[in-house]
Amino acid sequence: MSNLADLLRNITDSSKNELDDLGNVLGTMADISGAYGFLELVEGLFDSGQSDLSAIQNAITNGFMLLGKVAEGDQILQRNTTLNGYIGPALTQLESVQAEANADPNPTDVVAFIAPCITALNNLGGNTQPDIVWNLTAGWPIYWTDVGEYFSHCDYFNPKGYSSGDVGYGLQDPPLNSDGLTVFYYTYSLPLYVYAVSIFLAVAGSLDPNFATNYSDVIRTSAALLKSRHDLIFQTGLTQLTPSDWTSAGLVKISCPGGSPTAGITLLYDPEFTGIPIGAQIEYGAVEKYSGYSSVGDHYQINLNSAAGTDPATYFKFQIRLLKRTKDVYVGVGLRNVWVIVNNLNKIVGDPPLSGTNFGDWSLREIFGLTNLASTAGGYSSRALGAFIIGTQPFDTPYSSGATSFSLRAVLENFPN
Repeated sequence: MSNLADLLRNITDSSKNELDDLGNVLGTMADISGAYGFLELVEGLFDSGQSDLSAIQNAITNGFMLLGKVAEGDQILQRNTTLNGYIGPALTQLESVQAEANADPNPTDVVAFIAPCITALNNLGGNTQPDIVWNLTAGWPIYWTDVGEYFSHCDYFNPKGYSSGDVGYGLQDPPLNSDGLTVFYYTYSLPLYVYAVSIFLAVAGSLDPNFATNYSDVIRTSAALLKSRHDLIFQTGLTQLTPSDWTSAGLVKISCPGGSPTAGITLLYDPEFTGIPIGAQIEYGAVEKYSGYSSVGDHYQINLNSAAGTDPATYFKFQIRLLKRTKDVYVGVGLRNVWVIVNNLNKIVGDPPLSGTNFGDWSLREIFGLTNLASTAGGYSSRALGAFIIGTQPFDTPYSSGATSFSLRAVLENFPN
């Protein structure tokens, strides 16, 4: 799994880096008012766009080659070449926008000059038949899997003949589209679409002092599309990998329901006394199914002393660790960037920001909801929260049990595996 995970991470990291750079450009655009101020961003937009898009292509090529899927990689690269063709005319306008601005064009010329940028947005928005921008034939991408990596056995149920089995979560492939033939695929198209949005804004903002009003429908359409992609990935792609709740039955019993091992838990046995589990090692985390990007740990170990196997606190703390890894995937695939980009587009046209906070940020209300800690004097104590995480198995924080001085962020985020 580690080699595959590294390859998927390299591809997704390249995509996120591109969204980082373009998000910064869009943030600057949202703060600029008046015509011609955008011309200062054109050079920076060239620098932020082309290099990292090439890095995504290279990561795809190398990843598929190492996995022996050269034909599949070639198919995806051919598709990406077609997408590059959609943005090509807009790039041409970006390259010559300075000269166009210097020529003092009339309003009709300005509209005609901006038009190819809008066409690129329409094409990259998926307004083609069939839609190859956001969908790909099933079976071409590569996805996360842990098949064959982890095994456990349940000999304490039947010492005469224990049962064993694979306790991985298996292949995490995304759902098929309604046509039954394709899957949603955004690894290259999402940053490319954001690049097209940036080009449109740079060109329109450089030539039309009232572009935010005159092209508000284009900007709102782009914001809506990005929000819809964010929601699709977040709601149907971001998937937690976790064992069942062990607060009632206890960790040992839920690891072998009916005498057969279950996903996520490898029981550890006393080498001198066969059939006596002394610990449980848990594989857990999150995977984004459409890209295969993941944050997964496999050494989350709870020692089964007199209480730990049935102590609900171990499960409540585990939920906080699981939430951290899920947030890591949300940020790692670029969804926090997309959230910020949508808000920047809303700002340009004077629309309100998205409601609430994005999932990538920590919320103390959310954390306390997972801990089952009781409130005191009508509120919750961050000191009690820190003490709970520090003093509950596994002891994986930088602090010793009983510590009264600590960083809450370190307690939440600084743990090994």
